[in-house]
Amino acid sequence: MEQHAVGALCMEEGRWWLEIITNEPYLYLFGPFDTTDEADNKSDEYFQDLEAEGWKIVSSKMTQLGDARKRLSAPAHLRQ
Repeated sequence: MEQHAVGALCMEEGRWWLEIITNEPYLYLFGPFDTTDEADNKSDEYFQDLEAEGWKIVSSKMTQLGDARKRLSAPAHLRQ
């Protein structure tokens, strides 16, 4: 499944993603967005949804393809 996600990201090179890490830790990527402002405008909605499901937000950041692809293809213990 992770390889499929990495492949899907390859089609969106240069676009922005909102990366959210929760307390398990789980990595969520929302996007793609054309600008960081577009991602920022949607971020509260994503935070509220995750918190409503019982997750605690540990960190979040805007990222582009290179960072996201490295994190997705890294072994689980290195993604934190």
